[in-house]
Amino acid sequence: MNPRARELVLEVVEQRYPRALAAFLAGSHAAGTATRTSDIDLVVIHAGPAHRDTIRHGSQLVEVFAHSRASLWEFVDRETELRRSPLLHMCATGVLVRDRDAVGAGIQAQAVRRFAAGPPPLSDHERDDARYAVTDLLDDLDGARDPGEAVFVSARLLVEVARLALARDRQWLGNGKWLWRRLHAHDPALAETLRTDPRTGAVEVLGRVGGSLRDGYRR
Repeated sequence: MNPRARELVLEVVEQRYPRALAAFLAGSHAAGTATRTSDIDLVVIHAGPAHRDTIRHGSQLVEVFAHSRASLWEFVDRETELRRSPLLHMCATGVLVRDRDAVGAGIQAQAVRRFAAGPPPLSDHERDDARYAVTDLLDDLDGARDPGEAVFVSARLLVEVARLALARDRQWLGNGKWLWRRLHAHDPALAETLRTDPRTGAVEVLGRVGGSLRDGYRR
């Protein structure tokens, strides 16, 4: 954890949320992996309305995720249905910097349990939708004559295949760098295959879920 980040978020809490019940320093500054471009993630539990703010405190950008106890779990429930819950992850892995009446400790314990349980399983319809999408993208990649088209199709293919591989195994999804981090942590060999040869990786993942799907697909 970055000690300066902890001091900074406490200042933000005191100035903007003096009656907050709990506050979590989350993200890379909590994990000790922050870079020069990293902002600070701060989850605040208070009695006010849910909102998200980006503020500048001194020279540092702070992303504030403010929730009541009720709105926190309502929001997590909605995110969980999508198999991607940054808020749950922040509460499960963040550093508790304020805790009144053990509210924060209770939230963190529940978040740890829910995050460890993973997202809901992939339904048959969702699996087949993903199989069809990946199959279609592979066809587009094989038929691409324009180098620009091939680059963009490959980029989409990487995302769709990574999401399918993670969802199949009931692993949390992510966007951007977090999709790579989730996949690499769960299946480093597949992640490296996709990085170096997206087509081979896509074919491998299709094999895990029943193979290519063209004829007979109906929605």
